[in-house]
Amino acid sequence: MTTQRLFVALPIPAHVRVLAEAAAAPARELAPELTWTRPGGWHVTLAFLGEVPAEDVRGVEAAVADAVAGRAPVRCELGAAGRFDRRVLWLAVHDRPDGAVAALGSTVQRGLAAAGLPVTERVVRPHLTLARASRGGAAIDDHVVASVAPVAASWEAGEVELVRAHLGDGPARYEPVGAWSLVDG
Repeated sequence: MTTQRLFVALPIPAHVRVLAEAAAAPARELAPELTWTRPGGWHVTLAFLGEVPAEDVRGVEAAVADAVAGRAPVRCELGAAGRFDRRVLWLAVHDRPDGAVAALGSTVQRGLAAAGLPVTERVVRPHLTLARASRGGAAIDDHVVASVAPVAASWEAGEVELVRAHLGDGPARYEPVGAWSLVDG
């Protein structure tokens, strides 16, 4: 059986990627042993499905389309750097109205679960992942987090994407396989 590793996300526009990449450059030089994510694949994850049988992809697309129908765009801006468990280096994403990204993620996750799809249900903590520590490798310390410069970047998230992850050596590669606009009304 053929499967695809899928997730649902808000894409990051090019101008934000450029600014975030520049802000992360000192950390990249300071900690080259980390696995650095590819800026072209940066996103804000709303729902993670994992391995989905190819025959279920149309059902995923339909569930996502239903979940985002009538949802308004979300104003986003980057915040300070932080880390999860000394293993993930990230930039915070703040949303307006406050909690809109988490609410959108919850709606998408509930829609996928209601359709009987293999979604991981969890609270969305909006962030942009910059790097990961390898298992058993170096941890992300305070000095690495502090080396990421503050970023003044904002955007209107007006689209939700279904993304296929290609894993292998090095950072994952991401391929959008579907997209839906967020529109008022």
